[in-house]
Amino acid sequence: MITFKQFLLHESVTINAPHGIFIEVTPTNNTIRRLCGYFYEFEEFVPLLDDFHCTLLYSNTPAYNIELPYVSSDDRFSAVATGLSHWPGQEGKGYIVLNLESPALRALNKKFTDAGFKGTFPDYKPHVSLIHPVPDFEKIRSIFDHRNELLKANTTFLTLEFYYGGYTIADEEA
Repeated sequence: MITFKQFLLHESVTINAPHGIFIEVTPTNNTIRRLCGYFYEFEEFVPLLDDFHCTLLYSNTPAYNIELPYVSSDDRFSAVATGLSHWPGQEGKGYIVLNLESPALRALNKKFTDAGFKGTFPDYKPHVSLIHPVPDFEKIRSIFDHRNELLKANTTFLTLEFYYGGYTIADEEA
């Protein structure tokens, strides 16, 4: 059985991740409030606040003796929302994501890939997963389209801030 152990660094460390790694940045409280206020219409599909994150790197490739770069949790990384997308996901369990443009997040992703981690999805696309799973996208399509139009029309709506949320190692237990 695969379980996950989460860590927050206080310095660079050399790690072994035989079953993969997940690295994220977490929205600040102000960003979470703004996201919740903007996407309230999705009602039962709105995720728990603890689930908001932006993946920096997801890898199911084993990694051994790689030095994980230190990133301070005091650092802030800005991103601009550019629109919503529906990603089909695996096994028909779709995602609604908020697409982000952020040179800072792209640079942070590169910092981890330059360290030797190989992303499962090599074309890094900064985003916040808002809703998962989306069992029936057609049921919320009109709300999705309406929110996406408003978002694209209001270019000043969302400049979001994130802080380093740590990393999670997949671990196999007997």
